[in-house]
Amino acid sequence: ATDYAYFEDCNVGVGTTSPQSRLSVAVTNTTGVYSPLIVGDINGNNRSGIYHLRESTTNDWSALVFKVYNPGNPGAYAMHINKVGNILIGTTTDGMTTRGSLAIAKDLAHRGSYAGFYNKTPITKPTVSGARDDPEAALANLLSAIENLGLITDSTTAT
Repeated sequence: ATDYAYFEDCNVGVGTTSPQSRLSVAVTNTTGVYSPLIVGDINGNNRSGIYHLRESTTNDWSALVFKVYNPGNPGAYAMHINKVGNILIGTTTDGMTTRGSLAIAKDLAHRGSYAGFYNKTPITKPTVSGARDDPEAALANLLSAIENLGLITDSTTAT
């Protein structure tokens, strides 16, 4: 028995008779309804997967949701890319201003070698130097290091 299918130069539709791309999956046109796109199924139960979420039928807005199975909260999802491109991790509401683009409701561990904020060029972890018996020089060095990361604008002046 053959347990695979091969299609050449065609579009395939799941739940649709008129696929518009190589793989078209019909989704539910109801606000707040998740439509599974790719789902891990265990004994007939949807577990982890990628879902389409209809956020608004009025404005034709949709989201992409990544769910992982959690026995304590099987309906929860791990990551959500909403209608304006904000990425939500571990939360269903962004709580951000209109300038927000990433909301993380869990701890963030940065394991990279470089960091930069507010459009500063990423740099390696800064070293702060200065003698503890010369706090002014040490503070100036600290302010410079934090400014180089992009976290502050140092507008202090020497006295």
